[in-house]
Amino acid sequence: EKGAADGGKTKEEVVVVVSPSFGGSQRKTLSGASHATVLREIAAGLEEEGVKARFIKCYESADVGIMASIASRLSGSGISIGIQSKGTAVIHQKDLSPLMNLELLSQAPHYTS
Repeated sequence: EKGAADGGKTKEEVVVVVSPSFGGSQRKTLSGASHATVLREIAAGLEEEGVKARFIKCYESADVGIMASIASRLSGSGISIGIQSKGTAVIHQKDLSPLMNLELLSQAPHYTS
C-alpha cells in the first residue's frame, strides 16, 4: 500500500477498487476464486480493451456502489470497477449517482439454502 490515491491523469485508465477486507481477512470469493486471480483476470481483460488498470483499496465503505462511485472520480477515464471480497462487482461511471451503476455482477446465484 502506498497511501491515499490521487486522481488519474490518463483517459486510458480504469480504477479497480477493492473493499477493506479484500486480500486481508478474506482471500477468496464466494465461488472460491482467489482474490489474486480475480485481479489478474480483470487486469488482463482491461488490457485486451486497450486500457490500463489502476488498483486501489477503499477504506471509506464496504458498499460496492459507494466504493465504485468514489473510484470513478479518481479514474482518468471516469470509469471504475468495484469489487467486494465476496466477489460482487460493479462497473461505474463518474457522472452517475452511487446506485445508478452501468452494470452490477452479483454473486447471489452462488448461494444455496
